Amino acid sequence: MAGQNRSNTAPKQSKANHSIAHRSASRTAARPVRRKYFNLMGLPLELRILIYEHALGSYGGPKIFHIKFRKSSSTKPYYQTFKVPEKALGFMGMLSAGKALRIEAAEYFYSHQFEFEDIIVLQTFLCRVPQATLSHIRNISFAQWNTVVVNQDRLRTPVFALLRGLGNLQTVRFPGDLMSGNYGARLDLLPTPPGGSVTHTVGKTCAAQLYRYCYPLVDALIEQGGASKLKETIQVVDMAFLAYQSDGIMHDITPQEGDTPQQLQDKAAAKVQRVRETRAFFYKVLITLNRNPAYRATTMKELGKCRY
Repeated sequence: MAGQNRSNTAPKQSKANHSIAHRSASRTAARPVRRKYFNLMGLPLELRILIYEHALGSYGGPKIFHIKFRKSSSTKPYYQTFKVPEKALGFMGMLSAGKALRIEAAEYFYSHQFEFEDIIVLQTFLCRVPQATLSHIRNISFAQWNTVVVNQDRLRTPVFALLRGLGNLQTVRFPGDLMSGNYGARLDLLPTPPGGSVTHTVGKTCAAQLYRYCYPLVDALIEQGGASKLKETIQVVDMAFLAYQSDGIMHDITPQEGDTPQQLQDKAAAKVQRVRETRAFFYKVLITLNRNPAYRATTMKELGKCRY
C-alpha cells in the first residue's frame, strides 16, 4: 500500500510542478524587455566626435553625399522624397535620437559636400528642408548642370537667390557641362576681347554663362568679401574650360598620334597653364559684370545672340 500510494501521488506532484513552471514561464515571457540606454552626451566631446566619424564612415577625409529623389510617375509633383545615401542611413538615425545630439552632430554631418543630381533636386531640397538645417550646409556641388529640356531661366536664378540665405556656405562647385545646352549642344563662344587670346574668350564666355543664372549669389558674395570671397566660394572644374576643343584653349595643343614624349609633356604643361589663365580671366569677368553696369549690359546682349 505504501508503495502504491507513492506511485499514485508522484504523478500528481509532477503535474502540479509542471503547471506552476508553465505559468511562471508565461509571466516571464509577457514581461517587457528592459532596454538599456547609453548616455552618449555624457561622454567627452572628443569621444563623441570619434563616434560621429565612425557612424558617418568619414575616416580618410571629407565625403561626398549624392542627393537624389525617389521618383514616381503616379504622383504629382513627381519629385516627392529624398533618397538618403546608404552610407548616411545610420547617421541619419543618430540625428533623430535627441535635440542636443542633433544640434551637435548635424553641424559635423553637414560640413561634408552635398552633390545634387541637378538644379531641380537642389531647388526642392532648399524649399522643403527646415531653415535650421540649411544653416549647417557648407559645400554644394552639381552632378550635372543641364539634364532636362526646360526653361532654365525660371529654375536656376531663383535657386541661387535662395542660396544667399545659407549663412555657412563655403563652396558651390559647378560641373564640366556648364557650357552645354539642351540635348548636349555647346554654347557658342563670345567675341574675343580686344587684344585678348583664346583663354580670354573661353573665360569670358564661361563667366557670362554663370553670371546670367547665378548673379544673385555672385553679387552677394562680392558684397560680403570682394574678389577673395568669390574665388573661395564659386568653383568650376577644369572640364568646363576644356569644353571647346577645336576652337578653344586646346585647339593647338591636343595630343596627336605620333607625338614624342617631349611633345606630350610640353602640351600637358601648356594645358595646365592655359586652364590657369582661363580661370583667372573667368573671375575677373565675374567681378567686372558685378561692378560695371555698362559692361554687363553689353556682355549679356552678346550672350543673348549666342546659339546652343
